[in-house]
Amino acid sequence: RSLTILSGMSLATVRCLCGKASVKFHHPLLMRLECACNDCHQAKEWAASGGGARVLSAVSTNLYFLNDCTINPEPSTAEKSAYRATLLRKDGKSTRLVSTCCNSILGIDHPWYFGQIIMVPSDTCRVEGLDLPPPIARIHMEDYNTATDGPPPPIAPDVPVLSTEDPEIDAKAEVYRVIFRTAKTKLPRVGTSIQEILAPLGPPEVLGLQEGQRIPA
Repeated sequence: RSLTILSGMSLATVRCLCGKASVKFHHPLLMRLECACNDCHQAKEWAASGGGARVLSAVSTNLYFLNDCTINPEPSTAEKSAYRATLLRKDGKSTRLVSTCCNSILGIDHPWYFGQIIMVPSDTCRVEGLDLPPPIARIHMEDYNTATDGPPPPIAPDVPVLSTEDPEIDAKAEVYRVIFRTAKTKLPRVGTSIQEILAPLGPPEVLGLQEGQRIPA
């Protein structure tokens, strides 16, 4: 589950559900995390409500890559309508790259990635060319609601299941936070960065969703 272990993996291409848009990554997967936070779940429900992938679980499978990719079509002026950038709310931290053709979320930028990482919420798009490794952890279980979403999906006993309510969360979360701090995109890039992809789209569209708000299917 370390960077060294994953370095031999094949390269991934992410496609929107209808196949009109794709993002090819030029470096192997850094890690897979499962996340039960309200925002990951809300973003999936929002995508589904606009024609995106059906929500199958309140636990999201998130993939992390170095910030070096090639997008097709490019978000040039002529292709600007192929994508939109969104924030869940005005004070949201995650900027999502969304295909306008089928409301697929193709990539996410977040301040915690320090310009070095792109996150792909794989439940909202198609991931090709990659055999997924086990998750390095399942995080933000403090947000998981068994009353509305039933028991969480099964997970291997050796995968840490983390909650911010755990007094030892900072030490336990080092299993993935260390990758956020140490991942470095190799320069010059083979392709481009998510920041360069998002720039032509202008300021992100603020969706105005309240934190924790559920969106009916």
